[in-house]
Amino acid sequence: MKAYKHNRVKTTFALMFTLGAMFITMFIAPLSSVHADAYGAFYIEPHLPENQYDQNVGYFDLMMTPNMEQTLTFDVVNQGDKPMLASLEFQNGTTSLNAEKSYLNVEKPDVSMKSPMTEMAQISDKELTIQPHDKKTVTVTVKAPQETFDGVSVGGITVTADTIDNDTKKDDKQEFEIVSRTTYLLALQVRMNENTVDKNLNYIKSDTEMIQLVPKFISVIQNDRPVVMNDLTIDGTVTHENKSDIVAKIHKTTGGILPNTQFSIAYDLEGKKLEPGTYDIKLKITSGDDEWEWQEKHTVEAPQAKTLNENAQTPTENNTMIIILFSVVILLILIVLYLYYKMKKMKNQK
Repeated sequence: MKAYKHNRVKTTFALMFTLGAMFITMFIAPLSSVHADAYGAFYIEPHLPENQYDQNVGYFDLMMTPNMEQTLTFDVVNQGDKPMLASLEFQNGTTSLNAEKSYLNVEKPDVSMKSPMTEMAQISDKELTIQPHDKKTVTVTVKAPQETFDGVSVGGITVTADTIDNDTKKDDKQEFEIVSRTTYLLALQVRMNENTVDKNLNYIKSDTEMIQLVPKFISVIQNDRPVVMNDLTIDGTVTHENKSDIVAKIHKTTGGILPNTQFSIAYDLEGKKLEPGTYDIKLKITSGDDEWEWQEKHTVEAPQAKTLNENAQTPTENNTMIIILFSVVILLILIVLYLYYKMKKMKNQK
């Protein structure tokens, strides 16, 4: 009889662990986004030219002279066992939200940009089909402007690879089915001298905006110089006018700013509603030894605050799942502890 009870407890104990694993899988999995099927057997290989300024980087960094023309090449390599469709795009370098370098956004060049990379360079192909264990070479034609410029101009070639299944049709218009997708970036940077360019940032405006379905205060900043900024620290606060209580803030110690670009700094309300009124915005940005500080006022009108708050989406569903998850875990722990106590007690009675 004791052996029967002991086995029953062991079975229950194992069952509870199994149920616990099931619950954890059910509730944690929707909160994460991991692309396990990403195609890792694809890469790009640039052929660096003789006028490569920095030989230690894996992208094109060219020193050019006025009206100089040259042809660059790079290989798109498919190491996998499936055919690959590669899509190629070429864009000017931009700076995205909260000072992140980007080569994916299609934007009108900033007014301070005198030599956009998209006016200097063109790529030979927009789309390539590459068979398994094969490669194809892409040509980039670059022509420097007539007038020498200081600093750098930057752009980026994005190569997006889709593995394809020729035997499966998604619809009548498409002859293959996309199996997985991976994107690689190859930067292209051009300079025409080694003159030092001083850094500078300008405060363009303050505003409120819906970002990722959440209302936020923003500051629009401009880098009006042909220089890349790294080693960033961003600290900003939003307070009610003439008060010290912080309504929204930002603190960031990573990121980068590309030449001649505008970008937004977003202040997080941390779940609070946007209230109408006048606010003081303080912002400080440092890049290496350079530092900029601004203090601005911004007024939020009642209709604007109402519209943004009504359209806001809060993560209530995720919060509910987290609460349920922790409740289930606590319950499972209590049950396991009880069963362990019972097992130990039965063992001592033998």
